[in-house]
Amino acid sequence: MAITPAISQTPTVENWMRSQQLTEAIALQPEVYPELTKRYGKQDYSVSGLTAKLGGESIINNMAFRHAEENFLHEVLQFNTYAGGDNSTTLTVAAAYDYTFPNPAPASPYVSTNTTTAILPMPNQVIMFPNRQKAIVTAVNAGASTITVYIQGAGTLPAIATTDVIVILGNQTPENSKFNGSRDTQWIWYENNMANGNGTYSISGNAKSEKTWIKHKGTDKWFVPANMNEMMRLKNEREMLHIVNDFTTNLTYANATTTLLDGTTQSNATNISYQGMQPWLTAYSNQFGYNNVSFLNEQLWENFVTLTLVPNYGGLNYALYSSVQVINYNASWIRSEMKNGAWEYGSENGGKNWTNFTKNDFTISGRTIGQVPYDLLDATKLLGAIPYFKSYAIGIPLDTSEHTVGGWDNMSVTKEMPQFVVHYQEDRKWYELMVGGAPPAANQLVDSVTIGYQWTTGIEMFRPNAWFQVFNLGL
Repeated sequence: MAITPAISQTPTVENWMRSQQLTEAIALQPEVYPELTKRYGKQDYSVSGLTAKLGGESIINNMAFRHAEENFLHEVLQFNTYAGGDNSTTLTVAAAYDYTFPNPAPASPYVSTNTTTAILPMPNQVIMFPNRQKAIVTAVNAGASTITVYIQGAGTLPAIATTDVIVILGNQTPENSKFNGSRDTQWIWYENNMANGNGTYSISGNAKSEKTWIKHKGTDKWFVPANMNEMMRLKNEREMLHIVNDFTTNLTYANATTTLLDGTTQSNATNISYQGMQPWLTAYSNQFGYNNVSFLNEQLWENFVTLTLVPNYGGLNYALYSSVQVINYNASWIRSEMKNGAWEYGSENGGKNWTNFTKNDFTISGRTIGQVPYDLLDATKLLGAIPYFKSYAIGIPLDTSEHTVGGWDNMSVTKEMPQFVVHYQEDRKWYELMVGGAPPAANQLVDSVTIGYQWTTGIEMFRPNAWFQVFNLGL
């Protein structure tokens, strides 16, 4: 039946085509903004993330890597309890005393090939007690871990507890004396390994050719942005593993199999992983915990720097990669301490004036801390979904240091390097391959295209005594 057009438009309709029959409305092109809007931002945590900005990058061949870290050049002494009052005595090295790195004794991967309980002083060396009295060593019994000492001047030897620390000052020798024996410095080994990862994006030949009203970076083929999104997801996940991954040690899992999406099974025996930054920090670095009563404040920072960071030979300048919560806690105590005009809210570069309630950098006890928002810790679909990381920060030393690196049989190469390095296996940093029968792929009799991605990577950390992590003790 023919449709008779309306003679005139009424106030309740747009035109006769849209008001009469739905099928005719298809002739009108919808007004669609042509560019895809990134509602939640770029969400790229790999390019702008921590490991890309502050770490080194290295291409290596083997799945395992290691380096050596030099122990202290000097070592202190701790002895069993001694009541004091003698001109001379024999002191026994405390059974609980051991080198700490930083606390407690070395543990895997920090395992020395030559573990030493303590470095005993040598005859003719001068030692100093906590009360600054000095004594001279006259005999050493390495087998019994004892030394004989005489007070250097007038008076008697002081009482000591097992917690007291005694320092080796140096030595004094008589005329025509024999030379003292040699000393060496212990090496501490670090070992880690690489892990594999992969992913794909597939699309049928027809869907690959279809156009959308929305464009992404100039293209109206959805295949292009969809493929790029999957790449970004995989790289973001790789970044997270660099930060929080840990060794896979479950032997039951290693002896089991995993069922893949296509129904086939795969052995777990070779499915290894590496230790990432945060588990390494928990095991070996300096710990800065705070509670939900005082949160972070000036006194906590002073105590941590003075009692923990400085004694463990920390750095002078740090980047504090922080969650927003940690930045807020620091801003709160800084505002409180700097009130009454001591802190000037003023203009920033570019001639624009605004009130700035956040102080990004602060110096405390001679150490400068520069706060950097680390969005991965607050991303609500990633680490930010875990309460622990929403109240977390990583203190990264900004200096470089000498690292002795090389192959398993050659540890003679020393380089100035950042405090961590992300390793990729040669030709496997990010490898892409395309299979299928739809253009441009032409190697399978199937009307689709699949892009595969694979990589092999691991992260190598240096000098844990110079790093620290900030965390909420209640999480």
